[in-house]
Amino acid sequence: MTLNFGSSSVDDLRGLGWSVSVHNDFSLKGVKYTFWLLSYAGEKGRFVSLKGEARTDVEALDEIRQQVHDMDFGRAGKLNYEPQIQYLQRQLHEQQGAMHRLQVELNRKT
Repeated sequence: MTLNFGSSSVDDLRGLGWSVSVHNDFSLKGVKYTFWLLSYAGEKGRFVSLKGEARTDVEALDEIRQQVHDMDFGRAGKLNYEPQIQYLQRQLHEQQGAMHRLQVELNRKT
């Protein structure tokens, strides 16, 4: 089965063994977003979870599809975890930057 980029359905990911752990639609400052968290039971009992968050289901699921693609999922039944680690490091760096900006803003107000 191939990844079906541009689709709002998770059937392609389910067909590769991924399960929907969480799907949530929410509004932030009046802007609607959707959040997807998919999980996979990898080799040696390792679990992998991938997150997609965007304005539409298609965009959020395509974020996950890209991560699955980057992990070379399915090649010889093994996952390459390095792209996921790099993705999480980028996410952490972005969150740390956002937290720093909030701290600077709070310090200005006090």
